[in-house]
Amino acid sequence: MKYCLILLLLFGIIPLGNAQTGHLSGSVIDDNSKVVAGATVTLKEIGIKTITDDQGKYEFSAVKYGSYTISITSIVTQSHTEKVDIKSSKSILNVKVKQSKQHELRQVSVEGKTEKRKIETSGFAVNVIETKDASLRNLQTNELLNRTVGVRVRQSGGLGSNATYNLNGMSGRA
Repeated sequence: MKYCLILLLLFGIIPLGNAQTGHLSGSVIDDNSKVVAGATVTLKEIGIKTITDDQGKYEFSAVKYGSYTISITSIVTQSHTEKVDIKSSKSILNVKVKQSKQHELRQVSVEGKTEKRKIETSGFAVNVIETKDASLRNLQTNELLNRTVGVRVRQSGGLGSNATYNLNGMSGRA
């Protein structure tokens, strides 16, 4: 009975040793006292990251007691590191960071060719058929192909019959 009581006390004390965690929160503002939204806040020693909300607030929960380096990075501010000691269940660290120098981007131009333009400028003879114009006229595909340079279509009957295609002298059936 005495041994059971000792074991129960030991198992009851062990979780208390592991429960030494704290909660770190705070806000990030710049040197003009404006909130910094979207900044990345990192506890370097344990690699935990979070992002500040619209009010510039951040929050870490279940962080073991100890000394940490907090790092704050953002596009609109300079990088900032600071030491923080978590010794109680709730720690608050409000950080003031410097604004970064603004850089103006140069003009960017993007150029490219459409598939049609690539085919037209390639090294072999190609004719591009404008299907928008053909759709306005009452033409079948074989009639449209027959009007293209280098293509001859021979049909041995009426609509729906077999057709023979002749491309620059080479023939085949469809």
